[in-house]
Amino acid sequence: MNKPLEARKTIVVVDDDRSIRTLLEMGLKKEGYVVSSFENGQAALDALPEIKPDLVLSDWMMPVMDGVAFCKRVKADPEMKSIFFVLLTAKTQGSDKIEGLDSGADDYLTKPVQMLELAAKVRSALRIKELQIELEKRNTELQRLNDIKDDFLGMAAHDLRNPLGVISLWTESLLAEALGKFTEEQKRAGEVILKHTDAMLFLINDLLDIAAIESGKVKFEWWTGPVQNVVKEVAESNRVLAEKKGIDLTYHEAPELLVARYDPRRIEEVLRNLVSNAIKFTPKQGKIRVSLTPAEGFVRVEVADTGCGIAPAEKQKLFQKFQKLSSRPTAGERGTGLGLAIVKKLVELHGGEVGVDSDLGKGSTFWFTLPTTPAGK
Repeated sequence: MNKPLEARKTIVVVDDDRSIRTLLEMGLKKEGYVVSSFENGQAALDALPEIKPDLVLSDWMMPVMDGVAFCKRVKADPEMKSIFFVLLTAKTQGSDKIEGLDSGADDYLTKPVQMLELAAKVRSALRIKELQIELEKRNTELQRLNDIKDDFLGMAAHDLRNPLGVISLWTESLLAEALGKFTEEQKRAGEVILKHTDAMLFLINDLLDIAAIESGKVKFEWWTGPVQNVVKEVAESNRVLAEKKGIDLTYHEAPELLVARYDPRRIEEVLRNLVSNAIKFTPKQGKIRVSLTPAEGFVRVEVADTGCGIAPAEKQKLFQKFQKLSSRPTAGERGTGLGLAIVKKLVELHGGEVGVDSDLGKGSTFWFTLPTTPAGK
């Protein structure tokens, strides 16, 4: 019993041999499919937009337009590339099969075609196509949900930042005794409030950054110039913080001018993340070395420390969101788990790479690259 017309699959058969074309058409119609047939690739190509078939069975060797050229045209068209394409041919060499599949064909069937084999191949192909359609639907839905999540995070973080900023400012004013003397106990309470408020503000700012990056809404202010300026500034501004922990932070500049096209504010954010991480995980009397070197068409920036290092099994987690490693900051500092994920995305948006070289107990060297630009360009 034939399926209802709206549930039946549509197949296009293309072959220059009329008897084969008729045989295939009759056999497929007997299986309950809606079938249209054509004598060459060009004739079928002209008709495909109107037919919108689920599957194409095409001979390889044909006049006007052969099966491989036909397949390439179908797969190059955004509106037709999802059509499941099966090549039919008498060619049996492995190189011929590779050529056919490289053209974009989804499957391959050797002539002479046995109708039972063809029917099984068609059923299999249509099942695969249905699974592909279902996967595309799910991916679309996942992307929609991910967009909603990013929008929610962005809005929630933005709405929370203002009141937290007010709390932080008022707490600083109270600790400065702008409204009267504080007892030692009140000061300690105020410092705890300020510490946790600042931690929440860091988290919110990181959430806003990651949401903007992942939604493609991050804005860059591009500038072409030497990279030394921003690297040196970040190193020097963090030297005081390092000294408070008894850490020796040094900056080593490249002997030549290294020019790149970059957003100074975003690269400063990248560097501050890497340097602050180095300070967190380096013990007293440790060393941090910030350096800048040329590297075959790239500027390479390194932040090396003598901290606790990273276990090999944990390296792959480093640049993922919300990852917590077994290593602990040496002074109990807290992080958001987003800093290195932001670093990776910002560097990649600049056309560079980011990585780490580390041995447990021997320290770490975090590095990133930026494509160089000839001076004056």
